[in-house]
Amino acid sequence: MTEVVAEHALPAARQAGAMGAHREALAHLRRAVRFADRLAPAEQARSWEELAGTACVVGRGDEAVAAATRAIELHDDLGDHLGAGRCTALRSHLHWFAGEGAAAWADACSAVRRLSRAGCPAGLAQAYVAVAELAMLASRADDALHWGVRALELAWEDAGVRSRALAVLGATRMQLDATDTGTLREAMDTALAAEEHHHVVLIHTSLAFISLQWVLPEAALAHVERGRRYAAEHEVDTMAGYLDAVRAWLLLRRGRAEEAVRLAGAALDRSAARGVAVAGLVARTVLAERAVRSGDDDADALLAELAADADRTGELKRIAPVFELQVERALTCGDPLPVRRLAEISRIVGDQPLRRGGAGARIAAWAAVCGRHLPVDGPVPEPHAAMIQRDWVAAADAFGRAGWVHDRALLLSLSHSATALAEGLDLARGCGARPLEQRISRRMRERGITVPRGPSPSTLANPAGLTDRQLEVLALLREGLGNAGIAARLHISPRTVEHHVAGILAKLGAASRAEAVARSTRLGTLP
Repeated sequence: MTEVVAEHALPAARQAGAMGAHREALAHLRRAVRFADRLAPAEQARSWEELAGTACVVGRGDEAVAAATRAIELHDDLGDHLGAGRCTALRSHLHWFAGEGAAAWADACSAVRRLSRAGCPAGLAQAYVAVAELAMLASRADDALHWGVRALELAWEDAGVRSRALAVLGATRMQLDATDTGTLREAMDTALAAEEHHHVVLIHTSLAFISLQWVLPEAALAHVERGRRYAAEHEVDTMAGYLDAVRAWLLLRRGRAEEAVRLAGAALDRSAARGVAVAGLVARTVLAERAVRSGDDDADALLAELAADADRTGELKRIAPVFELQVERALTCGDPLPVRRLAEISRIVGDQPLRRGGAGARIAAWAAVCGRHLPVDGPVPEPHAAMIQRDWVAAADAFGRAGWVHDRALLLSLSHSATALAEGLDLARGCGARPLEQRISRRMRERGITVPRGPSPSTLANPAGLTDRQLEVLALLREGLGNAGIAARLHISPRTVEHHVAGILAKLGAASRAEAVARSTRLGTLP
């Protein structure tokens, strides 16, 4: 029986992998390596390498690292620099998934040294891609472009490496300018043509996350959904939890907090089970954001743990959202702003990531809230550009156009205008953001502005928790009025109506105004 397994498991695994049945292939490979000592040394090394690659695709990070390490040892014993370098580059990729930035960089540099000795241009291109990917993920655009171009020059005959090189160049360019998507789409076409399913999912993930970073939620959600469908169809589980966490973030910013928390919790559980810590970081950021905005007792503890783990990645795109939450927490609690944190961030990531790109702009925007000016070159996301100029109302308007009501209210809370503060208070109450409501109330009292009364008994009693103003808007929606008609009836701006409608849809879990009216009728919110 042992001989039968040893003889047939590897061919069965390779056949399953060629058909895209990666989970079946993993099962066969696990059986094969149990009897690997019966194989020739080169075939043993190949078996462990194939196990590492397949475990990576299906999201079994810890198993993939262990298999890659064993393959490296076997290739080294054979004096096979090419095989050892290939597996070292793969292990660098896996360390990134685990949130181990220093280990990922060490392996990427080792892969360059090993593959330089191997004298194989395609292999060396793979090592250059590994370095370029880490530089891109760390927002080190100059380094990413340098190594990405060098990889592309060597990768013409290898479609897989070529698609990765194009992907890293495209993602870097899009991080610098959200409209510069041509190279990333070329990478997508190349990966699709080569049936590099893992790379296709990674490209969708890049498009989704960078769109979120540039405050383009509709584009981000479209890429999340496409990537998730493709991953399910082709059994590429590595980034499934990551995509779910990005979706949860988008839902939270849209005001659909309960749904976001459920999805983020599931993504966190999935990432923990599969050893994919980077997906867990995104999910934990979503949960921490919810805790900060709800005023949960454990918000400070969540933020401290999250900051430590984000710092360990060395990536500004992980660190910047946490800094944003640290600033918001200080604002809503009346604590000193985290100005000293800026020096820590600069020490961790270096100057290059802070000078340009979406992540650098995000840090500069929230640094401006702390009273610090950080220069940023090149295009900047619209709301962050206004924040850097300390035009809080313009920034609030930009967040509002994205449908991010809480963010609009938070930026309005920085204004000295009585009108802006009153609108911010109304929006904060509509979001159920008690800490932000209290902050704005304090600021209004300090300026001698009358604070409107809080939620009435009717708000507290209705099943959806709609405010009095939201109930008024909902009643007018039932009459068939549009934004302009409702604004005229209630003597408010059409934009404020739009934000109230977004809050109503979120609280009722409705996708349209007609559905909101129907659901409210069933709940008894409207008679």
